[in-house]
Amino acid sequence: MEKNNLKKQKNANKLSGICYLDNAGAPQPSMPLLDTHLQFLKHSFLCNPHTSIENDELTFDYISEARQLILKYFKASDEYKVIFTSSATAAMRMVGELFDYGSSGAFYYLEDNHTSVIGMREYARARHARICCLTTDTMLTFTAAPSKYDTGLFVYPAQSNFSGRRYNTTDWPRQVKGHMTNKFPFSKDCRDWYIMVDAASLLSTSFMHLDGSSIDFVPVSFYKIFGYPTGIGALLVKNTSAHKLKKVYFGGGTVEGAGIHEFFHYPKSDTSEWFEDGTPPYQQISALKFGCQMYVGKDIGTKPFQLAKQTYGELKGLTHYNGTKLVELYSDTDFTDSSQQGPIVAFNLKRANGQYIGFNEVKQLAGLYQIILRYGCFCNIGACHKFLDISTQQLKQNYTSGHRCGNSVDLIDGRPTGAVRASFGVLSTDRDVASLVNFLTDLFQEKNGSTLGSSERGAEGNCLPNTISIDSEMIKEVEERLSKARLSTPTNDFEEFQLKNSKLNISTPTSTSPVTCELDDTISLDRQLSTSTVSQSPPPPSSSPVKARGSGDVQGRSEARLSAIYLYPVKSCSAFQVNSWPVCSFGLLYDRMWAIVHGNRVLSLKGCPDLRKIRPFIDLETKQLTLKAESFDDLSIPIQSGTDADGVDVKICSMKICGKLVQTADCGTAAAEWVSDVIGNTDCRLVTLSGVQQESLDDSSTTESLPPVSSPEQNLVNESPARSLVNDSQYTLISTASLNSLCKYIIEQMNCYIDENELITRFRSNFVVSGAPTDAEELWTFMQIGDSLNFKSLGVCERCSTVSVDTSSGARTKEPFRSLSLKRGSKAAFGIHLKGVGIVDGVVSVGMKVTTVCATDT
Repeated sequence: MEKNNLKKQKNANKLSGICYLDNAGAPQPSMPLLDTHLQFLKHSFLCNPHTSIENDELTFDYISEARQLILKYFKASDEYKVIFTSSATAAMRMVGELFDYGSSGAFYYLEDNHTSVIGMREYARARHARICCLTTDTMLTFTAAPSKYDTGLFVYPAQSNFSGRRYNTTDWPRQVKGHMTNKFPFSKDCRDWYIMVDAASLLSTSFMHLDGSSIDFVPVSFYKIFGYPTGIGALLVKNTSAHKLKKVYFGGGTVEGAGIHEFFHYPKSDTSEWFEDGTPPYQQISALKFGCQMYVGKDIGTKPFQLAKQTYGELKGLTHYNGTKLVELYSDTDFTDSSQQGPIVAFNLKRANGQYIGFNEVKQLAGLYQIILRYGCFCNIGACHKFLDISTQQLKQNYTSGHRCGNSVDLIDGRPTGAVRASFGVLSTDRDVASLVNFLTDLFQEKNGSTLGSSERGAEGNCLPNTISIDSEMIKEVEERLSKARLSTPTNDFEEFQLKNSKLNISTPTSTSPVTCELDDTISLDRQLSTSTVSQSPPPPSSSPVKARGSGDVQGRSEARLSAIYLYPVKSCSAFQVNSWPVCSFGLLYDRMWAIVHGNRVLSLKGCPDLRKIRPFIDLETKQLTLKAESFDDLSIPIQSGTDADGVDVKICSMKICGKLVQTADCGTAAAEWVSDVIGNTDCRLVTLSGVQQESLDDSSTTESLPPVSSPEQNLVNESPARSLVNDSQYTLISTASLNSLCKYIIEQMNCYIDENELITRFRSNFVVSGAPTDAEELWTFMQIGDSLNFKSLGVCERCSTVSVDTSSGARTKEPFRSLSLKRGSKAAFGIHLKGVGIVDGVVSVGMKVTTVCATDT
């Protein structure tokens, strides 16, 4: 048997530059498997297996062959039947739903189980079975129930998908069933025990042999084994245990006959056919033949385990400058025995002061380094409960505080809600270990009191396109340049449109209605501005995670100037810079009023960097939107019209954009072809908010009610009609001082330089303010532009990796997101969200005074 024969199947091109460490989630399929199956599909005739034709290559035969190969893969011979399902979860649900507990029963499960097993508990509860959650310790000490039950079902994993611990699949089933003298105490609770072992996590890097096994049910997902195909799993059922699954429903292909007017039916005699309702996914099943053939008899070897062991050892030894451990590891073993430990390393990171680093911060930065890890609890609540020391009460409190499975709430009261998982597979290499360790030490290991791990930021590979490596002699010159806070010079196109718009008679309202705000007692904003004193209190230290802004007494105000205005008529496309622009009840007029969609998906800059090529301009006099792109003719579209650019009546349709249900109008074939050609993506459409909604833009009613930015779950769905296509708020704001501070940080700490003018375009803010202290905007609760336009701060902007898209070239760079995450923690905050207060209409202009109000915690 050739050692590590599967390594020959590695596709270097597919994983080139990517450090893939989520093999427990889904190993990458080998190219030979994909190529072989594709050729099979191209040259083979497949049809519904319920169709009877005279052909030597019947689909039914392929399915039967796949069943036999699967049994061979598990060395199960004819002791088991293979029932195809859509996944391992579907197989678990089948057992949970159909298992017969008799007149009295018990459902016992290990704490360290997948959520799909916990879900089986609800079927047992509905049948009044006894429920018991065991740990490896209580299995040995558990006191038997006062009365004996008829039938028990015990469920545990072959391998923990959280920590990689491997459980005994040979002796445990025999001990529970009483086939061995060394019984578990709880085995006395039932007269008859049945065992289900979840094999999904184990099979990605190991085999499970069932010859002579006492296991009754084994759920599997085949993509966990071969990486392909998805959507196909199986339940392996011991022949002598199949009778415990009491099936009631029957579908097509599962019966020999059934009555219409009388209640009778005759199930298929074959167990597999009786349980597989409807047409089986025969195309996916045909791929299993090739997967099994490539793996059966091959030696996967211990390489994945050895890589995990090496990772465990290196992470265990990492410390900060003061001796504090960088990595908190979660494992029941010391990685000395591959029969007890799989190739999974779960951990969290800590700062030198002992504070946890949220997994979302690690996630965001790992993406920049093309390192793919897994984050959260990995659908294993029990392991999280154990390793993170989260009580049941804390689980409930975390939910109340906004944590949901799969969201980005990673720390609550300083405690982690999940972890980071690195898992290795047959395609993993020593380079993957080095990439992970270097990433953690480079960005999170503090040396000599520094928050940065590496003192050699100028090393080759740290600066990406559009950033340059600099030396210390350049820093002074660059700092002087930054201090001037120069903004980009308008282009000729901009000047042309600005000149047209300046001819319009746009007047600023002389007064607005009195405004009240939610700060302490209800106090007039005018009164706050006239009675408060200037506060020089600095913002929270930038090295700490951003804290929620307080709502206590007013501490003071600061004055600044509006130095730039940007709007983004087409969502995710380039900015339209103006010197003066109307505002209304929903924000800057025409800001994010158009979007480019592909099917039902709105294209974003992060997913489609070529959107940056489209430069929009608005002529308020002619009410035209003009789109420009290099090497393309201009496209002009009427802003408010019942027809599109082709003169055809617009097509109105409903769609979800950014979680909001909106009525949009298609801008026509010419617009669709133009945007598709520019971004090189066929079948794209340009849509805008419907004419009915646009006609009501000047409505004086202010209906927008946005949830706090710190509560992302409340932002998911807003069924009310949208006024614009913004994600979170009407306006966003950054300050030149904060921008310069960030640039300086990148220079001094990362030894890279990124142009501050280009950096402004990455943050895609509406307002740029100069004259305010660094980070002061994060303490603002209210602000006023000019003498009458009032705004309320909704909190800091939590940035994502979109800011790492170079708006000039479309290339992805590590800066500025890397520095933001290191400076500000997992929120990567920069700038603030704003909402207009009582604004019906008005005009903002560059140079206007910006008066702000601060409030700090009492």
